[in-house]
Amino acid sequence: MYPYIETICLIDGKLRNLRFHNRRMNLTRKMIFGSLNFIDLQNCIQISENFRTGKYKVRVLYTQDIIDIHIHEYQIVPIETLKAVEMRQDFTYFYKSSQRQYFATLLNEHNCHDLILMRNRVLTDTTYTNLIFFDGARWFSPKQCLLAGCMRQVLLEEGKIELATIRLDDLKSFRSFKRINAMMNFDEAQELPISAIIF
Repeated sequence: MYPYIETICLIDGKLRNLRFHNRRMNLTRKMIFGSLNFIDLQNCIQISENFRTGKYKVRVLYTQDIIDIHIHEYQIVPIETLKAVEMRQDFTYFYKSSQRQYFATLLNEHNCHDLILMRNRVLTDTTYTNLIFFDGARWFSPKQCLLAGCMRQVLLEEGKIELATIRLDDLKSFRSFKRINAMMNFDEAQELPISAIIF
C-alpha cells in the first residue's frame, strides 16, 4: 500500500493551518487503517534554524504512523494555460495518497503545465490543486472536488469562497480563477483569466 501525504506550508518557522492538516491526517488514519490515537504534527516536525526564515514545503508521509518528514524550499511557479480534460469515470482521490500515477499519466498525455479534471463536463480539481472561480462579485469552488484540500477548507470556513456545481458550459459566467493548495493561499495564488483554460 502506498503511504499517504500531508503537505504543509512552513513560513518563517511557523506551520500554516496545522489544525486542518492534523484533522485530515487523523481522519485518513482512522478511515483507512482504523487508527484511533491522535497524532499532532506539531510534535513530529522538528524545525531547525535553517528553516526559520523563508517559505518551505513540509512533506509528511504516513500510514498508521509517521514514516518520513522532509522539508525543502518552495517557490510558486506561474503558469500560462491549463487544459480541461475528462478523467476516468471510476477514478477517485478522496484521501491524499502518494500514489499519483494517474495524474502523471494524464499530464504526460496532454503535455500541459496542469490540467483541470472533469467528470461528465463537471469541474473538479487540477492535478495538484483545488480551484476557485470569480464571477465579478464572489468566489466559488467546485462542489465535486476530488480532494477536500486544507486551504479550500480554510477559505470555506472563513467565508471567502462558496461551493457550487460548475460545469464546463458555466465558465462563461466567470471572469477569472485561481489554483489553491497548502502552498498557495488566496493571496499568493496566481489569478488567471478564464481564457487561459484550453478546451
